[in-house]
Amino acid sequence: DYQGIGLIVDIGTTTIVMKWINRETGKTVDTASFVNPQVTFGGDVISRIHAYNQDKKDVLHQILVNSIEERLIDRDIEVNQMIFCGNTTMIHFLLNEEVTSLGVAPFIVPRKEMQRINSRDIFKMYKYNCELITFPHISAYVGGDIVSGIYACDLDMSDKIILMIDLGTNGEMVIGDKDSLLVTSTAAGPAFEGVCISCGGS
Repeated sequence: DYQGIGLIVDIGTTTIVMKWINRETGKTVDTASFVNPQVTFGGDVISRIHAYNQDKKDVLHQILVNSIEERLIDRDIEVNQMIFCGNTTMIHFLLNEEVTSLGVAPFIVPRKEMQRINSRDIFKMYKYNCELITFPHISAYVGGDIVSGIYACDLDMSDKIILMIDLGTNGEMVIGDKDSLLVTSTAAGPAFEGVCISCGGS
């Protein structure tokens, strides 16, 4: 029963993108894109996990939630479903879950499976409430963002071998077809942006 307005949120390490979608037509109603406020604690997930371990747990969760909720309140659009994707660490920050194990071997993911909760559990000030869904994670560094891409592009049902690349601060790749899929990840953003490189050509 696809009716009303749905919200899709991609929580990137650097950028957060929100789209309000008419669930009946699939048309975009509104969009918002802004810098993830957690960048003040570091440009990569390892830096933020370190900050989390330095008693910044509540701050990292709250500034992330506040930045998204601010746009929800500003748009004042009633949504009847929210879907969140992002790398494993960002989604754990959203849910205020433990992230320490994501930063050290053997890189255990506390909440790997899809989550279905009430949006009011996260967004206390947004006057509407609905189901909030997070995409499942494959591993500590292959998260729900690449899973959503696999799902959207039907890679797991393809007769041809397909390579899909999510080139973000945390870069992820998946290659395969209906028989099998291989995934991997790397710190792509800093590499392509030349972060901490003092000399060299561009």
